Amino acid sequence: MILLNRYFGQWLDQNKSDDYYETITKAYDVMSSSIYLGFRHPELEQSFEEALISNSYAYAVPKEISVNEINPNNYYRYEVQQPNYIGNEKLSFYGKGNFILEHYKYFDHELYQDNEIHLTIYEYLNYNDMMLDLKEECYVLHKTVFSVAKNHSISPIYWNDDTQQLAVAQN
Repeated sequence: MILLNRYFGQWLDQNKSDDYYETITKAYDVMSSSIYLGFRHPELEQSFEEALISNSYAYAVPKEISVNEINPNNYYRYEVQQPNYIGNEKLSFYGKGNFILEHYKYFDHELYQDNEIHLTIYEYLNYNDMMLDLKEECYVLHKTVFSVAKNHSISPIYWNDDTQQLAVAQN
């Protein structure tokens, strides 16, 4: 059993075919694959190919919940998607429940009620699980995510290839 990151595992569940070469070609397709940037990391590429060949893989997925289920003391990923936004890109916000609720009430409550945005909220068992997912989203997808803190403070976070660590973008 090969342990994959969530992004590769979900991609395989949705795109894997019986033909190895068809699946691998689809995964590396720059125009349509959401995971192709992850292959610039040799260890991720190797685990993906091993999982594809063995057809035996697993990955962890946080629990999806509604806004009403947010506990101020737990940790969350809060995804916002505007259907009419160019590229239909999801923005990911990570943080403790009380800050996520504050962010929702301050920024997104009315837009969500009017169906102008789609929200998906995931709950983590603990801080470390949330940080692992945040790191994987930045590292695998080469994507900037946001950390939500008190007083509506939002910090962009990205993977720094030079330091091989997460970094906070500076103004």
